[in-house]
Amino acid sequence: MQIAKAIMVCCKPFRKQMIFCAEMSTKNDITGKTDITSNSVSRKDFDAAVKTILKCFVGVTELNKHQDNALFRLIHRHDVFAVLPTGFGKSLIFQLLPSLCRELNLMGYDSFPENCVVVVICPLVALIESHINELKKRGIACACLSGISQQDKTDVLDGKYSFIFTNPETIVMNEKWREMLQNPVYQKRLFAIVTDEAHVIPKW
Repeated sequence: MQIAKAIMVCCKPFRKQMIFCAEMSTKNDITGKTDITSNSVSRKDFDAAVKTILKCFVGVTELNKHQDNALFRLIHRHDVFAVLPTGFGKSLIFQLLPSLCRELNLMGYDSFPENCVVVVICPLVALIESHINELKKRGIACACLSGISQQDKTDVLDGKYSFIFTNPETIVMNEKWREMLQNPVYQKRLFAIVTDEAHVIPKW
């Protein structure tokens, strides 16, 4: 029996509308209907950008349909709630965002920041460490707000990391990190806030 777990990704500007991508036992995926603006990324350009960035992700040759659907919605600034089995590749959905934004920017989509920032909220220290180790192996800059050095604090506030990992308590209880999301750097470059292990939110 596969256990379904979830991630929730909210894109800036943050809205209440959610897209559901589900894969639980024999159920099919469920996708909410939303309007995509005329300024959106074309499917052709999206596919080309994904193909390009996957060349740099060793071990990943293509996305499965749920990853593809979720990522396509995310770059159109739609919030996504993904419920997928363990080991299905949920993390890859948000791990690709900085590279995808950069590639789309190079393709002429100026609304995508060349160096975007993704904040990942995760309740498990071991999982945060796993994410960070994997991203660093891929040469992607990331940091964790827990036990951070003074220099790293400065670099975080200056937006020098593509990924900022934190647990719920740190981001909620520390005023500095809450205010960070409102500073000019993050207002310009913050692309998404991810809630990993979102299926345990009721227990938080």
